[in-house]
Amino acid sequence: MNLERDISYKDAFQILCYENSTPAFFANKVLLVEGDSDFIYLKELSKTMNPNWDFDNQNIPIIRMSGKSNIKKYADFYRHFEVQVFSLVDLDMLIDGFDKYEIGAEILSKREDLLKKLDDISESGDFDSDLKKSKIKELTRRYNWKQKYSRLKELATLVKEGGPISDDDISDIDFLFAEESNNLRRQILGYPEGI
Repeated sequence: MNLERDISYKDAFQILCYENSTPAFFANKVLLVEGDSDFIYLKELSKTMNPNWDFDNQNIPIIRMSGKSNIKKYADFYRHFEVQVFSLVDLDMLIDGFDKYEIGAEILSKREDLLKKLDDISESGDFDSDLKKSKIKELTRRYNWKQKYSRLKELATLVKEGGPISDDDISDIDFLFAEESNNLRRQILGYPEGI
């Protein structure tokens, strides 16, 4: 691994300066967690359940990475220093941000099976796919959603004018409404809408 090639100087500097990152340089293993509540809960729970599981005593730093979107950046950084990296993230990572992880083919296949089962359950009609206004507002601010909206307008015009719809157009329509599907999947997994 080449640190200069694999991570920007800015990212490396941010990781170095982050308050709880430096202990990892004196360890062989590190556990990445999404945020403060994970850090506090896991640290206290582990030693309460079994004193041998105390991360500090085992020299396994728990590193907060401010959300799962940073996992690749942190993992690449620590692996450069030959630190073994583990991560503990929320269940919603199966739906949002799964591409941030280096996952073997077997796990990818199991995830696809799970998503298919969630989609099958969602077809029962017991769940509402409507997104909250705040979620729609957040999504439309993203540049890629602006692009999706433009594509949706193109497709709507095509349908309105009675033009032929290709398989690619149908794939685009499915892609445009992926967040609705993801919202259903989150609900079925037990997450409140909009997380």
